[in-house]
Amino acid sequence: MVQQRSPVLSDHLQPFPISGHGNPSTGMYDDKRGFAERNYGEWESVMVRIFKHYVPVQLVWLAGIEFLILFLSMYLGYTLRFVGGEDSVYIVHGSIVPRAILFSLVMIVTMTAFGMFTRESQTGDIGYYFRFLASFLVGSVAMTFAVYVIPNLYTGRGVLALALAFAFIGSAITRILFIRLVDLNKLKRRLLVVGTGSRAAKIGSLLEQNDDVGKKYQFIGYLVPGDAPQHPHVPQAKLLKDRGSLLAIVTRYAVDEIVTAIRDRRNSGLNMHDLLECKLEGVRVTDISSFFERETGHVQLDSLNPSWMIYSDGFQQTSARNIIKR
Repeated sequence: MVQQRSPVLSDHLQPFPISGHGNPSTGMYDDKRGFAERNYGEWESVMVRIFKHYVPVQLVWLAGIEFLILFLSMYLGYTLRFVGGEDSVYIVHGSIVPRAILFSLVMIVTMTAFGMFTRESQTGDIGYYFRFLASFLVGSVAMTFAVYVIPNLYTGRGVLALALAFAFIGSAITRILFIRLVDLNKLKRRLLVVGTGSRAAKIGSLLEQNDDVGKKYQFIGYLVPGDAPQHPHVPQAKLLKDRGSLLAIVTRYAVDEIVTAIRDRRNSGLNMHDLLECKLEGVRVTDISSFFERETGHVQLDSLNPSWMIYSDGFQQTSARNIIKR
């Protein structure tokens, strides 16, 4: 299902109002249809909802184009290896289509495993192209293994080498054009921080000071939970003035991830039911301690809650771990 989601708004753009029975022409939100749209030109973003996750349509097109390139590469490999027309290929090796589909699927799965279709990976830096090269190397090994495991789809080494060469050239050109032509800011994850204290301010500092982390996210701002009193430690310009349900605000700003940065959750006004609603809509909900651990590889001790230490996976003891420690 394709849904038009509102863009991330810059400081000079105001969010459009939300209504239970709006229509797309006015930019209102319709609860029944789950539709949110407002045209801001370059800020407009189209998302495809796949398994309750919103994926930019640009990445869907990229995956589709690369699948087609991989499919045609196998066909070209057969054609050049066995010159004489399609009929001779069918007689000697059977149908090309199953082999081309297998080749395309194996390579797409391998590229996906290397993160080539994630929003965060579309950076165009040297690491991006190294991962692209590594995905093809691993994919060629996986494809070689697959054709021997499935005898009916056996593909000669010459054909496979030609197909890999065509696929690599075609995919590389596609990736270069994608990085150059697509607005990469539209692919960044939209981040909302719930909380305005000193811990929440550290997230903004991390995004500004750490380029590797900052380039992954489009920071929306800080939200005061519920009717909690405001004692902000964050810039006033980044405070959201919106009121209403958390889900409505998340929809308004097309939020992809919520980071909760509240120490006293019981008296903060944060409604767990609102967080659950957002979670069910495919929005990632992350505790600030887990966010720092994931992005920096370190645990911020002053951001820890006892619940994080209890439920964290980092404190498991196994027999192998005990032996290594000894």
